[in-house]
Amino acid sequence: MGQGCAGPLPGAADWTHEYADAGNSGASRDELVRCPFRMLWFGRPGMARIVDRHAAAASPLCVNGLLFHQGINYLWGIDAYNGCILWEREVPGAIRTNACSSCSNMCATPDSLFVATDKTCLRLDPKTGRMLATHDTPGPKNGVWGWIATDGRRLFGSAGRNHSEAGDIFAVNLDTGKSAWVYRAGRVRTSTLALADGRVFFFDSRPTAEEIDKVHRAPKRELKEEARPPVPLPSQPFQPASRIAEDIRTLVALDARTGHAAWRVPMDLTGMGKQVTVICSKGVLLIFANMDGSRFAVLSAEDGTLLWEKKAQYFRRPVVIGDTIYTLPSAFDLHTGKPRMRVNPITGEESPLVWSKAYGCGAVSASRHAMLFRSGSLAYYDVTQDTGVGNFGGLKPNCWISQIAAAGLWLAPEGSAGCTCGYPIRSTVAMRPAAPTETAWTCYVTGIATTPVKHLAVNFGAPGDRRDSTGRVWFAWPRPKSSFGLKLKLKTDVAKDMGYFTRNPKTTPIDATDKPWVYCSGCRGLLKVSLPLLEKNQGPRKYTVRLHFVEPDSLHAQQRVFDIRLQGQTVLKNFDILKTANAPNKAVVKEFADIEVTDRLTVELVPRTAESAPTQGPVIAGIEVCL
Repeated sequence: MGQGCAGPLPGAADWTHEYADAGNSGASRDELVRCPFRMLWFGRPGMARIVDRHAAAASPLCVNGLLFHQGINYLWGIDAYNGCILWEREVPGAIRTNACSSCSNMCATPDSLFVATDKTCLRLDPKTGRMLATHDTPGPKNGVWGWIATDGRRLFGSAGRNHSEAGDIFAVNLDTGKSAWVYRAGRVRTSTLALADGRVFFFDSRPTAEEIDKVHRAPKRELKEEARPPVPLPSQPFQPASRIAEDIRTLVALDARTGHAAWRVPMDLTGMGKQVTVICSKGVLLIFANMDGSRFAVLSAEDGTLLWEKKAQYFRRPVVIGDTIYTLPSAFDLHTGKPRMRVNPITGEESPLVWSKAYGCGAVSASRHAMLFRSGSLAYYDVTQDTGVGNFGGLKPNCWISQIAAAGLWLAPEGSAGCTCGYPIRSTVAMRPAAPTETAWTCYVTGIATTPVKHLAVNFGAPGDRRDSTGRVWFAWPRPKSSFGLKLKLKTDVAKDMGYFTRNPKTTPIDATDKPWVYCSGCRGLLKVSLPLLEKNQGPRKYTVRLHFVEPDSLHAQQRVFDIRLQGQTVLKNFDILKTANAPNKAVVKEFADIEVTDRLTVELVPRTAESAPTQGPVIAGIEVCL
């Protein structure tokens, strides 16, 4: 890959604002950032000059292959493709914390990096960091510069007593450097500001008496109580107290060109959650709580008409990818609020899509195909393939957003400064999309039924779950240790001094298969395994059973010989993997049809001798069961 200043890759996209774009979607339009991932480079910046992770600093930005990261009164311009620091400079006041409840102080275009530093915004050359211009907040009081955004023609901002609250919303003409307009608002939380579709949207916390009266006179809407998510959340979701002070605000839409109000809609936000904010995408406004919440509302960006509203418990702010809202642990259609569905890989039935993660604070960022977040360490979720959560251990993001999807890469500038947890890698990293044929172990998210089984594939000794080329999920056994992974109720009997093994698929070539990774792990000495396929009132049914074998050791024929029993009946005697394959590390599949099951399938591997050495005990790589 070339230097960042040569421009991005075809299909790559920029990350120009705190939440990817000025509309706060949280997801870039990058088509290249997709799972699985491999390390591209790592290096500076390290912990020096980085804001403490607990302070929830402003997110990095990336434009035209240039990565911008903000520290404590310090800025870096980095080549996103090779990690070369192109420029760095001291910038007094270039620090923004508590971005989760206020806003960022940076935005960018291909020819300008804007950084607000108190009452002034600096306009820098993205390639060199050289000062191009400065812009001050308007008005005689010259308030603190809070929110910042740009549409390429104008620079937008808010001015108030601090970064979190504003009384003025304004725009600067970038061609002339002069004020374009100033809108005098009541009281605006800067976290509610969004720019999209030629308009600036925000909530004014000081509605007029008429607007309050309009809300009081409106019919009360009784929202259906959504079922509790079928997956555990990293922490308890926001629970409205039994008595909460009334919270009525006015949603305002300004014409971005003139600053005139296009419409005002008063809303009752009582009990919605912590730090209500706004996303504008695809012509609609999504209203939600920026931390943990219990309710969504979606309005037309054209005129403020309410399109739908629903109760839903969620952890941290959602992202909007295309026409879908992803909010841990669920996914909804942006335009209707209906749950997104998935096909259960075991039962074949449709159910609402759910996802989760392990412990950890922070918000989600995304591309078209992947969500990036903290699940203990750096983690991702494959949106396109629905394969579960994958991790990169030893690396830790900050408590809000310090990893972004841009320039065709997963970019994660150092964000763990100030942390005392056991995450040893304290550097900036960039991940590239890997070839689809490369191994990508994940932990498939639970919340789905496992009976009645239509198809079940178990990969013994595997480090995680994985989909094969046909889309079928192979589930690792023993299960990865997590609070959210699929729970399988297998019962196994393994011979003494034997057990599971895992080998590297990159260094262990396997012949005669299109999924060699299945045969790079297994279990030596598996004597018996029982798999639940049906509840007692669902059977009997007849299944096809495929047993997947490989000889992993340097043996001779007749050293490892065993019988195979299904449901107590011997279906194959004196099976010798090496004799059948004529070579070690070659896949062997034995298929048995019309095996009747009433509730559980029992597979037994019976060694020829009562006492077998590890090199003589039965060995198996996987079991596949299907109707």
